[in-house]
Amino acid sequence: MLTDSLAGPGQEGKGHYCAYELAPGTFLSDQRNTFVALENMRNFAKEYKATGKPFFVGLGFHKPHLPWHFPKKVLWCCLLLLCVLLRCLC
Repeated sequence: MLTDSLAGPGQEGKGHYCAYELAPGTFLSDQRNTFVALENMRNFAKEYKATGKPFFVGLGFHKPHLPWHFPKKVLWCCLLLLCVLLRCLC
């Protein structure tokens, strides 16, 4: 059963997945880091257009290492997509 593989916060050792109910406007660390990197890229791109000075932006993601952390709505979207694909293949 799907819920047997889910672990809540603080129970990461009990499953490979950790689906969170995120409050609106809250994000996981990789999401926050991505937003910062995008903002930096926008700022550096403006500077590049003005001065021609090249730039580098490095971004490392902590996930997808086990356990995988993601919002629960992502899990259900993936399951829905899988059901649609399986239905198309049959």
